[in-house]
Amino acid sequence: MSFDMDRAVGLAIDTMTEFTTVLETETAAVRDRRTGELETLVPHKEKLAHQLEVLLGGLRTEKARLAAHLSARAGLKERLVAVWNGLAAAAADNAQTLQHAQRLTQSVVDLVVDVARRQQQAENGYAKTGYGRRGQTGGSTLPSLSVALNTTL
Repeated sequence: MSFDMDRAVGLAIDTMTEFTTVLETETAAVRDRRTGELETLVPHKEKLAHQLEVLLGGLRTEKARLAAHLSARAGLKERLVAVWNGLAAAAADNAQTLQHAQRLTQSVVDLVVDVARRQQQAENGYAKTGYGRRGQTGGSTLPSLSVALNTTL
């Protein structure tokens, strides 16, 4: 398989640069809780990840040509490394932010489920019959509470 090395390297740099921007934007959106923005960023991020995987796979199959190409063009290797390092840093920050958001979301879900369980226990326990009101069905004024949460992120 033969392809235009200039074009392939240029596309790889452009894709990594755009991917870095998308990751930084997503990281900021998660930190600022701008969930509406994430709806468009996530599919775009997945598309860029796939494009980059294909591009880098093609470059890996042509290692000797890539090495010759980079050595023949002053500063190109350094630019490629700098863009790659920027992408790696943005990806690490993004992963850390997403993990933190996941932990926070799980804490909120756990809290809501715990409160719902306590409420149901209160409605089905002493709150329904009352202490010392054996046999009386002094129904609760609170509506029955049913909670079903999807905890997968």
